Amino acid sequence: MRRLLVLLLPAMAATAQAPDRVALRARIDSLVSDFMKVRGTPGLSLAVLRGSDTIVMSGYGVPNLETKQPATPATVFRIGSMTKQFTSALIMRQIERGTLSLDDDISKHLPDVSLQGHRVTIRQLLNHTSGIPNYTTSTEWAKHQAEDVTPSQIVAFVAADTFDFAPGARYKYNNTGYVLLGMILEKVTGVPYPELLQRELLTPLGLRETSYCPSRPTDPSYAAGYEVGPDGAAPQSYTVVRRKGSSAAASSFQQTA
Repeated sequence: MRRLLVLLLPAMAATAQAPDRVALRARIDSLVSDFMKVRGTPGLSLAVLRGSDTIVMSGYGVPNLETKQPATPATVFRIGSMTKQFTSALIMRQIERGTLSLDDDISKHLPDVSLQGHRVTIRQLLNHTSGIPNYTTSTEWAKHQAEDVTPSQIVAFVAADTFDFAPGARYKYNNTGYVLLGMILEKVTGVPYPELLQRELLTPLGLRETSYCPSRPTDPSYAAGYEVGPDGAAPQSYTVVRRKGSSAAASSFQQTA
């Protein structure tokens, strides 16, 4: 969804001053249609704004291939790894309060996590320079991808794997690091991650349509996740993370389009 918006903006630049809104809308609809065909996207929601003027606020296709319910501007989508921005904001808030330091060795907060003799800092987890193996590329994780697991179990998938490089030596995108950051937040605050997120960010910022995502939503406004294979769109498997003290399991955040 967001990738589509980024692709549209350059195309919009040349036509933003066009007086014919009908033609402008038709152009956007055409771009969306082409995108969905090329990517095999079942459905999406899109907003295009110019200043205070809303050019498009619409749903396209269907967010669930089983129910065939049309996508709308209120359809709820998982935001996946954009969750990392929320996690890093929560970490920086703790740093501002003095409960954490960017240069803390993570063993200070998570002494049971195996680092194989390395010193890894919170800063390195945040900027993907820790060298810790990425669990989403692990064959062990692939065996358990659709199971209910805890953050500690996720980290354990790569606990015995050799570090990709010495901490701080270079950059490599890493999901394990952000699981560890979530664990650190729960350790230093004593609050489950979903509750901390709601209390520290979502409620104060008025993000009423954003929440920690239930793993198996039943609300018809929730979009299903799909991946494109040789036979077209197929249901995407999600790792369901169960957190101590939380009443709900979740895979990622969600928000409306």
